[in-house]
Order: sequence, then C-alpha cells, then structure tokens
Amino acid sequence: MECLKEWQQLILILVLTSALIPVAFGVNNILEFYGNPVVDNYTAHLSLNGWLNESYEYNVSSPLTMLYRVWNAPLLYNETINEPFILLKDIDCSYVAYMKNYNGTVYTTDLKYASLIEEKAYLNEAGCYNPDGFERGVYHINYSFIIFPPVHYDEQYYHMNIKLADEHVAYRNFKIFIHDENNSIYRIFPHPKMELEKNGSMYILSGKSPNNGLIEVEFLLTSPPQHGFMYRIDNVEEKTINENAKYYIMHTFFEYFSYAIASLVVLFPLILILIYYLYGREKKFVVPEYISFVPAKRKPWLVNLLFKGDACSFDRNGLYATLLDLHRRKKIEIQHDEGDLKIKILDKDGLDSYERKVISFLERHSENGIFSMNDFTEWINGITSEYEIKKAKEEMNKLYSAHGSERFIVNGRKMMLKFFVSSILLVIVSIASYLFFHSSYPVTFSLLPFSITFMIQSIIATAAPSTLFGHWKKDYYKEKLEWDSFRKFLLDMAQLSKYGREDMTMWKEWLIYATALGVGKKVAEEFKKLNINIPEIDTLPYIYTYFAVANSTMNRRYNALTQSSSGGGGFGGGGGFGGGGAGGR
Repeated sequence: MECLKEWQQLILILVLTSALIPVAFGVNNILEFYGNPVVDNYTAHLSLNGWLNESYEYNVSSPLTMLYRVWNAPLLYNETINEPFILLKDIDCSYVAYMKNYNGTVYTTDLKYASLIEEKAYLNEAGCYNPDGFERGVYHINYSFIIFPPVHYDEQYYHMNIKLADEHVAYRNFKIFIHDENNSIYRIFPHPKMELEKNGSMYILSGKSPNNGLIEVEFLLTSPPQHGFMYRIDNVEEKTINENAKYYIMHTFFEYFSYAIASLVVLFPLILILIYYLYGREKKFVVPEYISFVPAKRKPWLVNLLFKGDACSFDRNGLYATLLDLHRRKKIEIQHDEGDLKIKILDKDGLDSYERKVISFLERHSENGIFSMNDFTEWINGITSEYEIKKAKEEMNKLYSAHGSERFIVNGRKMMLKFFVSSILLVIVSIASYLFFHSSYPVTFSLLPFSITFMIQSIIATAAPSTLFGHWKKDYYKEKLEWDSFRKFLLDMAQLSKYGREDMTMWKEWLIYATALGVGKKVAEEFKKLNINIPEIDTLPYIYTYFAVANSTMNRRYNALTQSSSGGGGFGGGGGFGGGGAGGR
C-alpha cells in the first residue's frame, strides 16, 4: 500500500471498507467458501493407532504451482524428536512431491527443485509442486501421516485432542472417519458442532469449514492410543466434560450475538473521509521518478523504520541492514564459516542507541568476542524453563523493534483512536470475540457479519500508513518520496547498468539501503547479473537464512514450553494438537 500515492491509498481504504458493507448484509456465505484454491472435498481416516490418511480434492480457479497441507506442529520424515510430532509416511500426487520439515530441511522426489521449494514452502509443509503450473481444474492429493500426539491420562481414562485444521483455505465439504477397532472411545467431542453418526466401530463426522475454520476432534478413551507422549494428570473425565460444556455454551452465545454495530459499518467510510480532510492532506512536492543517490545519510535502521513501509513499522530488514552497515564500518566482521554464520565484534565506539542494542545482544551470546549462529540456535534448543524461554524471546524481539518516528510525523492512528474511543467501547465485546475466539468458534465469522465487518474495517483503517490520516512534519514528505524513487531505481536493471562497477563503496552502500528498504534479496540478484563483485552479495542470503532458522527455533521452543505441559492437545475447543490445513500458492 505504501507504494501508492496518498490519494490512491485513501481510495483503496474507502473501497475496501465500503466493499465490506454488502458482505455484512448478505454475501457472507459466499466469502466464507471463496478462494484459490478451495477444497471441494476433504476426507480423513483417523485411526486410534495414530495413522491419518487424508484425501484433498483441490479446486484451482487460477494458475498455481504448489498445492499443500501445512501443520502447526513439528512435521518430520524418517526421524523423531522428544516432543509431540507428526511423521510423514507418503504423498500420492502426479507431480513433484515434497515436504519441508520443522527445521527447514526439504525432502523431494526431484532434487533440482529443492532450493525453490526451500524458498517458498512454510515450515512443516507437505505438498505437490508442478513446475508447469496447476491450471484451472480439480486435482487430487493424498497424504499419509502417523500422529504422535500428547495424551493425558489418569487411573481410568485417556484424553486426546486432535486438531486437523485451523489455518487453511475453505473446505466446501469434509468427512472424517474415525476408526475405533478396539472400542476404546468413551466420549467424542467434535469442534465445532458437526454431523455425527456411528456405524459399528466407526464414527463419521461431516460438515463444511470456512477459511481458517476449526476442525478438531477430542476424545475420552478407555485405553491408550498406540502412539503418543503420555502426561499424567488428575480428573481427566471431569476436565474434559467441563471444558466441552463451556465450549458449547459459548458456541450458542456467539450464534445469537446481535447486529448492534450495523449502523457503524455503514457510516465508517464517511467517517474516514472526514478524518482525512481534516488531518491527512500533505503538501505537494515534485520528485524525479528515479533517484540514483542516497537521499539522506541516515542510519539503515531508521530508513527501515520510516521509509520501507509505514513510518512506524520496523521489521527484520532493519536488523539485517544494520549488520551489513556495521560490517562495512568495521565495527563487526561477518563470516560464513563451515556451515555457520559468525560475527566478530571489532569496535564499539560511535554507535547509536539501536546499534548498541545489537552489539550488546551479540556480546551476551558470544564467546571470545565471536557470535556463532549455530551456538546460539543450540542454546535456544537447550532451554527447558518457561521463564528462560520467555526472557530469551523478549530479548530477541527487541532486535526487531525500533522507535524514533515521532519527530518526523504526526501519527494519524493515534488521532483515529481518540476519535473512535466511544465506538471502540461499544464494540469491544465483538472485537474481543473475534480476536480471541475465532480459532475455536468459526461461527463468529459466519453468523456475526456486522461485528466482524466493523472489526475488519477498523483493522484496515488502522493498518493504513500512519501518515494517511496524519501527516509528515516539515518537508519530510519530500524525503519519503525521494526514498521511494531511490528504491525504484535499485530495482531497475536498466538504471543500474548505467553506473560503473569500480566504485565498490557505492555498491555496498546501495545494497545496505536496499536491504533496509526491504528489497535486499532482489537487488543482490540484480548486482550478480551486472557482475558486481562485493562479498556482501554472498553474505546477505546467509544472514536471512540463519536468522530465520533461529527465529523458527525460538518460536517452536517458546510454544512448546509456554503451552500446557503437553505442548498442545489441551482440553476443550481449539486446544488440539496439529492444526494448519490445506493451501496453495
């Protein structure tokens, strides 16, 4: 959105918020089951011995290259770990089968596509890649897994909660066949409410699931499942029944939630127009389409904060650009050495507050002044305390946050929050319902169109650039336009080719600011095509990769240690082990 002119941003926001109005008044059911792809039919055979066989009928309406199912739990192949996980056994598809496991390792039936799959696929994803593209039509893919879930038990019962999907494209129809050969199912609780029938030793659940709808089955068993991680607790039956009673009461409550904010939904676009007219209009400046010089000598992290996207939004590119800049200034030395990314601290003088924060982080996790990404990742994996993992995650998150936009802009988001405070108080219940309960109660999307529509409208407006309903101070809006032109220049090979290859300092500086502006990878590829030989071109991909692995490891350990002792599979709706679902790209 930030690449659009201001009047275009306003038009886009008005179109999006206005388009949601008819959704609230009647087309909600269409939107629930719209997308590319959608799953016409999803069939699952779940056995209490751990086997899960899934069949997806993907309906593709416009070309895609990858159809997949992803899990929100560790996915493995020919290996095990000491926590609940899912083991892939087979993928039956007509093209290139692949999986990307929980730590980023790719397995595929055609190795020449491994690097592409590694770049595009999510962690814990299995699917089918078609290099020629999936054209419009219907495609079938079958998966076989063995689930090793958390299992709670006491002297009498065993409890298991399997989440088959919660983040996925729409499933127009699904059927789940639960095979209970040993008659060990005492009670079964589907989430949300589904059609349930019993045929001998088999339970059959059926229904449909909108985008990101929950599909989950919770069990009380009289004997343990064949596979699983066992956790001893008291009163398994009581906890299971009580939590599910609460779940179904809440489900009924959401079904009857009123249309109290319907008028606000209709008036919301008009309110936005008024706010923009009063507070959001900028001065007019004329700036060239391409600028081949760095507009201002600002630190890369500040450029990322102010000019990459929203003027209050800092992301990981700000850290990566700072590392490259510190390397260029000989404050640190970055090396890729024998499968490890190492950073040596050389000099700590002349740093600003954010740079000191980065150096301090590296120092705390270094040995003899050298920070090793492999050692850091191993340290994360070795954390066993919930307190320590929270502390570590908070420390790492500080690297991805920066402040300082206040002297450059008047933040329109703050003005809008003040203006909407009374409206926010009126709809806080509906907003909280969606934010906190949608993962367990899909009905909040399908049966509460006005509250959800108002929430989405508010999110769209709040997510707009902070200067759209505010403004840039002094002449900083001109500088913002200049950074946009510089970014456009960096992405244009024809423009880059006009410059000589001898000035390595210039190319290094350009790559640093390209990274700060979020286009470092693309610009590095353009530099390679132009035969620009600077080591930073090869260093940058390693920075992205190693930090991505560290972040993934941190999130996995954080989730494992801060959830219930089972690491998932808790009691009641939405607490199941697994998750994810089908998708396409």
